[in-house]
Amino acid sequence: MAEKITIGWRDLRDLDLDPDNPRHERGLTRSDVIAQFVKRENIRPLARDIVQHGLSPLERFGAIKDAGNDLVVVEGNRRLCALMLLHDPSLAPTPEERRSFERLSRSFDPSGLEIELEVFSSREEANIWLERKHLGENNGLGTRGWNPVQQARHFGDTGNTLALALIDYAADKRLISPRPDGILTTVTRFLSNPFVRRHALLITTGASDAEFSFNGTRSLFNRRLQRLLTDIINSTNGASSRTTALEREEYARKHLVPMSDDDVEDDDIDGEADLDDNDASTDAQAGNSDAGDQSGGTDSSDDISETSDHNASPDANSDEGSDGGPTGAQGGGTSSAPSRRLKLVDPDAFHPSLRDNGLRRILLELHLVTRRTPALAAIGVRIFIEAITVAYLENRMNRTVAERDKLHVLAQQALADLSEKARQNLLDLSTKEKNALRMLHNQVTNSSYVFSAAYLGAVAHGSAFPTWEQLTAAWDEIAPILMVLATNCEAPLDGREE
Repeated sequence: MAEKITIGWRDLRDLDLDPDNPRHERGLTRSDVIAQFVKRENIRPLARDIVQHGLSPLERFGAIKDAGNDLVVVEGNRRLCALMLLHDPSLAPTPEERRSFERLSRSFDPSGLEIELEVFSSREEANIWLERKHLGENNGLGTRGWNPVQQARHFGDTGNTLALALIDYAADKRLISPRPDGILTTVTRFLSNPFVRRHALLITTGASDAEFSFNGTRSLFNRRLQRLLTDIINSTNGASSRTTALEREEYARKHLVPMSDDDVEDDDIDGEADLDDNDASTDAQAGNSDAGDQSGGTDSSDDISETSDHNASPDANSDEGSDGGPTGAQGGGTSSAPSRRLKLVDPDAFHPSLRDNGLRRILLELHLVTRRTPALAAIGVRIFIEAITVAYLENRMNRTVAERDKLHVLAQQALADLSEKARQNLLDLSTKEKNALRMLHNQVTNSSYVFSAAYLGAVAHGSAFPTWEQLTAAWDEIAPILMVLATNCEAPLDGREE
């Protein structure tokens, strides 16, 4: 029978790391175990999370007693290693990592911290529960991670939010039955195409809005949505996960746009999807020229208008990465006259799914800058590139980034890692993304390139002022690979802490 005990911060040294933990070779010394964990097991991000939020109240430590009656932690070694390094940063294996953990330690308030342990009578008794924790779902015995649909429901603001809302809406309205699994990311791909979303489905709200609205009758909206989801579920009429943006637009023109109110009963003419009918308002009433355009034509615009829907497609002429593992992601959007658009970064075209509030805030503000403030736009891009690069290095490459590290060096390291993953077929990059990767990798050290580290540094110090033409043309060159980097910069969600 397991015994429950609690260890305080001052008694942390009473706990030993497990020399036989499966995460490393058996029989290592404590210093070697710590070095292995720091190198391979993302200890620094975990330590930072502990500094910010404390230990998870949902996770206990597990321990056994060795021959000398000392407590050996058999469950929670990553967390224990992080705590040890916060307690004594000199245990870190390199000077750079010691400095990093010293900075974290100075920010850490351990008062009130308690380490709750289940002390098992033997390793065999502990193994029953270790296997349930670390062998995945294990036929229902273990931890079952959230699938993309469940993640979207939990986070509510991922790139899959609108797709999930439409699938739930269709299931609730019995347009499809039963509620399908395995189509969420494919639906998201179709909705990321502005033509499919705005002209075919007549959705007037944004690509990431769960509370969506549409223009026209509910009957027509329901009919078109039903056709799209049914074709995706059955992989009919070319509606599959392996389509390009142009193929998705072609599908919408051929199979969705021809549907009209003459084909369905006019049972509802409000434009709100399960929202307050009294608040319903269409884009046509607001003066939006997209609202009545069901033909797929592009809109006229003045010198500071945004690009047309067709040209703003996030991944025209390109293939998208397959699901699972690091993901390729199209982004950026191009125009036949990039300098004529109002915004540098189109929110519909460049919308990587980010969970970190800081990264999301940076991206939000980058979406807001316009041609009237080109210098601020350039500085915003620099902040964004640095933020996603550092996040990628720390979360995906287990790199410790120091304050003195140069942006161009960090960016090249992250890009080189993406290139290597693509070479090993761990990352599916389109031709556009590969070209953007080469461009940014080559130009990030070129002081005359508008998005190089040196040029952006000069802008920040007020000694360089880029033109809108320079910014928009260069952004469209590198946006596809920035989309990939941003999409993959955070630690993967697998439903487990350990």
